[in-house]
Amino acid sequence: MKNIIRKILKEVRLDPSKLKVEMGLFIDEDGFTLYDPIEDKVYAYISISKIESGNYSVGVVAAEYGYGPLIYELAMSYIYPHALLPSRTGDIRGGAINIWQHFLKDPKIKKERLTKKDSDFSWEIYEDMGNDPDFKFMQTRYYYNGLNNLLNKLLKNSKNYMDDGISLDDVSTMGHNYWLSRYE
Repeated sequence: MKNIIRKILKEVRLDPSKLKVEMGLFIDEDGFTLYDPIEDKVYAYISISKIESGNYSVGVVAAEYGYGPLIYELAMSYIYPHALLPSRTGDIRGGAINIWQHFLKDPKIKKERLTKKDSDFSWEIYEDMGNDPDFKFMQTRYYYNGLNNLLNKLLKNSKNYMDDGISLDDVSTMGHNYWLSRYE
């Protein structure tokens, strides 16, 4: 049982070269859905929203094992040069906590620690967590644009699928329903 828990807590990003060539990344105003139309399967979904500073914060995320870190990195690459921040309400689930803590240590991801004077600073998180070092990842901005080639390939695939009649609204609904099936 301990090994199963460790495996869940130490999710590693899927090697992008292992992605199926059929996959597309479908983006609308609600989020990003990593979808394979051949299998009719959602592999990951993340919703982000623009915050007052012009940066973005995560709303919800759900992913198959290995696709969690990847969907965050794809979202960061898409919004770059803006930053991605964890939920500003502090509502973050266990697997996501581990991904953010990994990003905090990852040298390829640029980080900016927030101060109380920053517009992105969350007083709600501060009131709940204070300066607990285990949760410093929550008061940090993250920047990454290292997946541009993959991002462009996935966006091209999704555009081709939409040109062939796949509906962005339908895929977005599948992405949201995927999240609901995992967490509601």
